[in-house]
Amino acid sequence: GIQIPFVYHDVFHQYTVLFMIGLASSYVVINLKYLNPTTKNRLTYITLLFALLIFSSTAFYLHIYKITNWGSWTTTLGFGLSGGILMICSLSDKFDSFFQKHKVLAELGNASYSIYLIHYSFLMAVISYSKTLFPITNEPFVSLLFIAICTLTVLIGWLFHWSIERPLLKFSRRHLLPKTARMKHGIAI
Repeated sequence: GIQIPFVYHDVFHQYTVLFMIGLASSYVVINLKYLNPTTKNRLTYITLLFALLIFSSTAFYLHIYKITNWGSWTTTLGFGLSGGILMICSLSDKFDSFFQKHKVLAELGNASYSIYLIHYSFLMAVISYSKTLFPITNEPFVSLLFIAICTLTVLIGWLFHWSIERPLLKFSRRHLLPKTARMKHGIAI
């Protein structure tokens, strides 16, 4: 057979595709940022409905066909596209003010990168361990266990944010940014 260079594996890897979806969504948000508020709000509602449709269709498809491989392209594209499209909702001033009013949501938003960093390895470790500890296939129990694991993942990600990410950001802003940039952003010199 034909040998495919190893670089193609990395370029077309699912995580690279997810990263590209995120970059494309960020590009769209940056370029649509200065639309008038009415147009932004309409666009937000349309994209929210579209993202929810893709997300629920993906979940339904995975459930109907009993696909449990989270590394499948269906999962990557379905959940990745819906997440990328949801980023466009950040254009809306209404959505932004809603998150600013609710401090818990704002804190989760600030901790989202830390939650993202730990979620997969933590979830896989706990799920693997819980399968040996609780070899029960009772769906309500498994659903409750999954909710508990997800909640614990968010809490650990939030703790990671407060104990590691925030101090590193503070340090990097103080010591790695040029003095003029620190003054511009009001960071203590």
